[in-house]
Amino acid sequence: MLSKSEPNSDYPVICIHRADLHRILLKDIHAKPYNNHSLKEISSPENDQVRISFENGTTKKYDAVFGADGIHSVVRKHLINDGEPLFRGYNIWRGVVKTDFEIGYASETYGKGKRVGIVPIKEGIYGWWATSNEDFMEGDSPETTKDKLSRLFGDWHSPIPDLIKNTEHILKNSLIDREPHKGWTKGKVTLLGDAAHPTTPNLGQGGCMAMEGAYILAKSIQKYGLTQKAFERYEALQYPRSKEIIKESLKLGKLGQLENPLLISLRNLAFQLTPSSLAMKMIDKYFSYRVNEIEV
Repeated sequence: MLSKSEPNSDYPVICIHRADLHRILLKDIHAKPYNNHSLKEISSPENDQVRISFENGTTKKYDAVFGADGIHSVVRKHLINDGEPLFRGYNIWRGVVKTDFEIGYASETYGKGKRVGIVPIKEGIYGWWATSNEDFMEGDSPETTKDKLSRLFGDWHSPIPDLIKNTEHILKNSLIDREPHKGWTKGKVTLLGDAAHPTTPNLGQGGCMAMEGAYILAKSIQKYGLTQKAFERYEALQYPRSKEIIKESLKLGKLGQLENPLLISLRNLAFQLTPSSLAMKMIDKYFSYRVNEIEV
């Protein structure tokens, strides 16, 4: 074991399945969805209303537009146009599995260009992820996904092989993000969540930042009305934290995916020599953040 630490906070650390979180957030939303309405163009973002054109020929006007359309955001393209997301050199498999045992803690295991993380969710249900240095969007064929993961991680410590073996649905993605970029807001058009600040998942803060941003944006609109000032205040408050998380998460990912034996030895030695209290202090600034205490 390289390092062991225990959270020391007045607030609990909670892990929740993303699907359960979605159900909670959507429970009281009654807005009518528009199907088959892919964004084509945003015009007059400096005026009182924003005109939106869709690929199906429909045109609508809105008092404001929130671009919460993910890392491949079409709204971002219209506002910033900073090209495609950046591939960070490794792919990730993820799964959720019900077990007949309790681990009782989260863990992250490092190998040569590979990692596995395990996170308890509830009642013997665990989320796990595994990474490997690969080409962008590299597939698993001619092996099956489980055969490939067994080859890569089958000799790793328990319960990693069993978690992978017993997972019914395994997702795979390439790790991408974007460089932090100001200018989310033009007039009454702004970006939210991964559209504004996509990050690699090494700090586990992507979804958290999206909810924090939504809270700040709502509070800004509550205070300043549906105005450009409200949107600009939201960006000014959200940008510094999101920039720091994106940069720090990228660094952690590079450390975790090292392949050079000398650098791996130095990394492991640094983990072993770093006191638990110092390690927790280094990440506490991210996990102890209280968005409801921000002065809007």
